[in-house]
Order: sequence, then structure tokens, then C-alpha cells
Amino acid sequence: MQQQADISSSQQSNDNPLANLSTGKIMLPILIGLLVVAYMLYTGVDMDVLRQTKWGWRTAVFLVLALILMAFRHFAYMFRIKKLLNDKLNWRQSFEVISLLEFGSAVTPSTVGGTAVIFFLMTKEKIKTGKAATVVLTTMFLDGMYFVACVPIMWLLIGNEFFSPELATGAIQSLSEASYIVYTFFVGYFVMTLNCAAIAYGLFVSPTSFKWLLEKITALPILNRWREGASRLGDEMIMASEGLKKEKLSYWTNGISSTFLAWTLRFLVVNCILVSISLNPGWFDHFLIWGRQLIMYVLMVLAPTPGGSGVAEGSFAAFLSDFVPDGLTAVLALIWRIITYYPYLALGVIVLPIWIKRVFSKDTATN
Repeated sequence: MQQQADISSSQQSNDNPLANLSTGKIMLPILIGLLVVAYMLYTGVDMDVLRQTKWGWRTAVFLVLALILMAFRHFAYMFRIKKLLNDKLNWRQSFEVISLLEFGSAVTPSTVGGTAVIFFLMTKEKIKTGKAATVVLTTMFLDGMYFVACVPIMWLLIGNEFFSPELATGAIQSLSEASYIVYTFFVGYFVMTLNCAAIAYGLFVSPTSFKWLLEKITALPILNRWREGASRLGDEMIMASEGLKKEKLSYWTNGISSTFLAWTLRFLVVNCILVSISLNPGWFDHFLIWGRQLIMYVLMVLAPTPGGSGVAEGSFAAFLSDFVPDGLTAVLALIWRIITYYPYLALGVIVLPIWIKRVFSKDTATN
């Protein structure tokens, strides 16, 4: 519900959420991640294993492939926002909006989310408030549904090994013996499911009842400070629900397919990294490696650090240890973050001034 409330607050504010960024905020997640990796390198790297690992042409090929997968992931998100906005953005605008959205998400805690950023970006791109609210809520629903649907499917197909390397290796015999990290995941998954169900109810069943319920909940003394924002969110949900009734089937096929493609490509990066050092997991293992990242991401969403820094690197070690040779976990975790996270920090620094010059010069010309 916190992510939803961000939409309302961003609508009412003329402040630029990107203007609050500073060198310190950009450097903080880098520093946190590097400190965690440095600790992992100091305590867990086996130099003999590192020297014996084959770092040849195969490494280069599969790491380049991993970068290509991330580029296609970026394109999938560009395609999604372009189609959900009924092509009101061109390809350049879509590229800049997604780049800045990823940048904003990378320098803020995942629990805060990028809703305020994307709402502001679309507003500056001259997207009407109702349409912007529709797209924000729709993308939140699609991203949430990917995880809500995939987790039980993976559990059904793989079994309890899906949740813990200790079960796969025989270190523990049942899920009840798993570490607290697994139980933290279940809490996060429940919250994600509840959030997704609330959005679905508001968008597709009864937005007026959704608004009524929000106002009743925030009428409680302890929640009263959020009552005004909840009321605005209810109004936005009503507008979004009405707007979605006018959309064709292609609206949903484009949105669902691009969402599935974007997340799947991101998760396949780890598979490429493991194969790059001459590991040869079987097809079932590849499936399990991909599935474990569902758990890793849910934990990153709960992280209080910018972009999940620290938690991401720790999750890599915790959930992929049965596929990574002892002594290489920290090295591969760093490579994974270099490919999937740090490029967005660099891309944001490059794109932000270009975007600001374009949209604010457009505003000046209009006035």
C-alpha cells in the first residue's frame, strides 16, 4: 500500500523527485554493495579455486551474452510503457523514461519504489494525470502478478529445493528446518500477494469499494495522517479502472508478454554467469537457478538499502551456493551486480541532464 500512496503524493507535488538526488545518494548503494562484497572476498575467496577457474573465450562470450540480455530487458520495458501509453511516447522518450526509472529505483530503497519517479517523468512528457495513474497501477499489477504466479508454479514443479540450497544438498531434511531467510521470503511474498490483490480488486472489480475501504482504514487514529492521500488514491483507482475498460485485448497481451520477457531475461543473466566459468548445469538446474532468483528479488524488495545493496549480494551467496564453487561466490556476486545494477547508475547520470534539457526547454517554449 505504501507504493500506491506514493502515486497520490507525487501527483500533488510539483517537486522533481530526481532533483533530490546527490552524489552521496548515488555513491551510497555502490559503497554498501562493495563493502559487502569486500567482506565476502576477505572471508570466502579461495585463491587456489580462483586460479584454477577457466577465464577464457567462453567467459567473454557468456558475459557479453549477459549484457545483451540486459539490453533486451531494457527494450522490453521500453516497449511496455510505449504500448501501455498507446504510443504517446516515441522510442527516444521511452528509452529515457525507463533509464531514469531504473536509475531512480537504483538509488532509493526498494520499499519506497519508483512510483513517484515514473509519475513525475510521465507528467513532464505531457501525459495526462488519469492516463499516468492508469499506467503506474497497471505496471505495478503486472510486475506483482509475475511473482505471485511464478512462485507457486516453481514450487509445484521443483518442490522444496526451490527454497533452499540446504534442502538440495541434504544439509537439512525439511522446509521447517530452513533458515530465517526463507521465512522472511514468505512474509514478503504474502505482502506482495496482498498488494497485488488489492490493486486487482480496485482496477477490475469495484474501485468505489476500494476507495471506501481505504478511507475507512485510514479513519483509524493511528492511520489518520494518510487519509487524504488514501482518498486521492481511491480517485485515481476509479479513473484507472474506467480507462482500462476502453482498452483492447492487445493492450494486455503487449503488457503481459513484455513484463514476462523483461523479468525472465534479467534472471537468465545468472545462468550466463555460471556457464561463463565452465560450469555446466543440467536443464533442470538451469530452471532451478532461474527460480531461486524469484526468492532473491522478493528479499531485495524488503531491503531498506538503496537498490537492495548488500541484501542482493548476500542473497546471491545464500540461494545459489549449491551451484557456485566454494571460494568463488563473492567474485560471481560482484560480476552479477556489475552487469545488472551498476550500469543503471551510470546510465542515469548520463541520461538525466539530457532529459532535463529536453523536457524543461520544451516547457519554456510552450510558456
